[in-house]
Formats: sequence, C-alpha cells, structure tokens
Amino acid sequence: MAITYTGSNGLFTRLGKLFYVREIMNTFQDNLRTEVEDVIDEFSSADLYQLGGLPSQIKTLDAPMLAIHTTFSAIARTMIIETVRAGLSYEPAGLEDALRLLVQDMVDNTKHVEDVNYSTSGTVGVGGLATGNGTMVVNSNLPKNISTGGSSTLWQTIKGEVVRVECVTDESGGATLGREVFRALGDEPVSPFDATWPAGSGCDKYITVTSAKSRGATRTFQPGDNLLANSDFQVWEAATDPGRWTATQMDSASVPANAQTNNTTAAYIWNSESGGNLQVLGDGTYRHRIYQEFGKGTGTHGRVLANKNYILSCRVRIAAGSGTVGGGALQFVIQDSAGNATSATKTLDLTSVGTSWTHVYQPWDLSETEIPTTARLALDFTTAIPNTKAIVIDELVLAERIQLYPGGPGFIIVRGSADYRTGDFITLTYAHSASPPVNEFQFFFDQLVGMSGFNLNLPIHTSENIADSLIA
Repeated sequence: MAITYTGSNGLFTRLGKLFYVREIMNTFQDNLRTEVEDVIDEFSSADLYQLGGLPSQIKTLDAPMLAIHTTFSAIARTMIIETVRAGLSYEPAGLEDALRLLVQDMVDNTKHVEDVNYSTSGTVGVGGLATGNGTMVVNSNLPKNISTGGSSTLWQTIKGEVVRVECVTDESGGATLGREVFRALGDEPVSPFDATWPAGSGCDKYITVTSAKSRGATRTFQPGDNLLANSDFQVWEAATDPGRWTATQMDSASVPANAQTNNTTAAYIWNSESGGNLQVLGDGTYRHRIYQEFGKGTGTHGRVLANKNYILSCRVRIAAGSGTVGGGALQFVIQDSAGNATSATKTLDLTSVGTSWTHVYQPWDLSETEIPTTARLALDFTTAIPNTKAIVIDELVLAERIQLYPGGPGFIIVRGSADYRTGDFITLTYAHSASPPVNEFQFFFDQLVGMSGFNLNLPIHTSENIADSLIA
C-alpha cells in the first residue's frame, strides 16, 4: 500500500475540495466585515445610535459559521489519519503522529507543496539599544529534510508581525553581567476561525543573553546556553595552552614559538570585563588546529545533537598595528576525533580582517547530519596566517537556537562590547508577501489542522508537484 497524493481519491485532491470551501468562507468573512464597516462609516457619533448594537457586533457577525469551521477541521483531521492508516498500514497514535508520518512519506517520495518567500525575512531593528551593542543572530530555517529545493528555506508558518525583544533585567536588577534577560513579545493571536487569522504569534518568552562567560560546573544546557567551556579564553593552563582546549596543528610542521597565546592587551579585547582572549600567531606555513571535545570533562560537558538547530558566533580582528591580516583562512567546524568534518562548517577568509572586529556567525541545521560520538568543535586554519601576523578571537559561543513558537523563527542574542541595560530593545520583523500567503496548502493545513502547533510544515519546493490549483 502507499499514500495516493493526487488524482483519483488522492489525499490532496480531496483536501483541496474541502479547503476551497473554507477559502470561500474566508473571503466571505473578510468581505462581511469590510462591508459592515462601510455601513458604520456612513454615520457620525450623533446618529450612530440608529445602528443599535451593530458596531459592537462587527467581530461576531460571522459566529454562526463557527460550527461549519469546526466540522471542516474535524473532517480534515480524520481524512489525514485514515489516509495514513490505510496508505502506510500503520496505526497512528493520533493527529500529531499521523502528520509526522505524512511528512516523512512525502519526503521519501519527493512530494512537496509550493513554498513562499517573505518580503521582510527576519529584519532586525536595533534603534532601541540605548546602551548594549550586542547582536541578535536570527535562524529561521526549516529542517533541511523538508526544504527539498528552491530558494526558500524558511519556516512556512512564520507569523507576519513585529516581535519586540526588550531587556527586562540587567546587572542592577540581579542578572549576571553579560547574561541580561530579555522578554520577547509577539502580536496578539486570534482563533483560526477569525477573519484576521493568522495575525500574531502571541509569543511571550524570556531569553537570556548567550555569553562565553563561564557558567561554572554546569552539566545541563537549555536552548540559548553556550555549549562551550572557556570560550572567552580566560583560563590558561600554560603560556600556549588555553584551558579545556587542545592546541595542535593540521600538519606535522615545526611548532613556532608562541603559536597561540593569551592576549591581555585591553585594546584588543572584545568586552571590557574580560581579562584576555586567544591570540594566534602566523609564520606563513604553520596551520593551527585548536579544538574542544564535546561531552568530556577535559573539554565541555555540552553536546551537539542531531535534529537540532544551532548558531555559532564569535569576534575576530587583527591583534596589533594597522592594515589587515593579508591572508589565511579560518574554518569553524564540527568534526570527529580524526579531523573529518561534518556539514557544520563556517569558513572565514582572513585576508581582509583588520583592526575592526569582524562578527562571524553561522546557523547550523543538524537535521540531516550524523554527529560522531567523538564530536568536537575545531578552529582549523586551513590556510596559514602570514608570517608575523596575529589575530585574536574573542566571545566564541555555540548555542541551540531559541525558537519563539512552534513553526516559527529562532534566534540568540549575543553579548556586545557594551552590555545591555534594562529598557534596551530589539525588534524582529516578518512580513508575508501576500495576505493570505501564496502557499495555500501550507496555510490551510495550519488553519484547519493546526499543523505548525506540532512544529511541523509540509515539505516545500519552488517547483511543487502538489499544486495549490487543487484547491478549487
């Protein structure tokens, strides 16, 4: 047996007919509200009494249609569960299980619906930062396995809204310096039946700044927590040995003196609270490798896991003098103990790195990445730093992204050279290119089935083979 997706008795053919009726209802609800507002606009405050209770009922005039919406929702859910049961010869535990099985079968059989891009995709506004100058690093990417091709890789159920992310607790209020607490508030949500759905996410989440600052002997990590140890390079076991890190090389060349040292020159330190950072000296041939093992007391107790989404962030600049490094390449990579790289890599061309800090950051989606049991984060200088040139690396963090809401975007807030203060705020803006969005199957799976609530999207592709034209 197999799931029939289109054509005679196809799941999406049948759902398309049902969704089309809901589309007609959506249009009617929109038009009803608009036309009643036009009626109200014809009256002034002096004679508005003639309309009785109509102005106060404008949002509930379509209430008799709620029963139809509820019926259609139940039908759609039953169709999905029964189709999965019959097509896969498997008894799903419920709707969520059926949706996960459906998504996986679509991936296995390269079935996908239309994708949508956003006219504003996670635009970060920082006009409200009065004191702190850190950065919000956004990662709105879908898991790789359901973004099967085309230009869009974003979650398809992101709400079009402006999320205000405001610092609510700083050091003076009891937070640790460098780990200030922010509160993220989305726009007001509405019921899937409402004429203005999907509106806002209604997210209300407290977020702590991701900092390289030591967290002590902790062995528990939440999204947003830095997984690395001593990644602000404050602890040194010896002059060329940063604690919790292993300093070696990619070849077998002679080790130059002071290949890596503790830079303590204040002018070359990212945050004034810090007492130093990692300085790496080049000789034109030596290719440094500095790594930290995951899941070990000699490295970090933190681990990276498959099917998770992470963000890497750090600051890099030249150590002294003027000009630029003029050469070299630095790769941040998750690898096994033999140095074999996974797909989680970020390469920085050091050629143009100068006396201004370069912010290096990278979202890493590990949904299709096999994580070795001996995983480590390595800083590999795949091209040697030129002779006598030195760079410094500061405030290196790796953290699982904080997802604002199921089916929505994620981010972390990283520490700046000046720390945040209460009242500092950031805005995160998303806007759909159309209302409703053009990805109609994704839209109706959310409206009638609540798919994004399970943190799921249908697989997408620019050249979809399950067309929205079936909604007719």
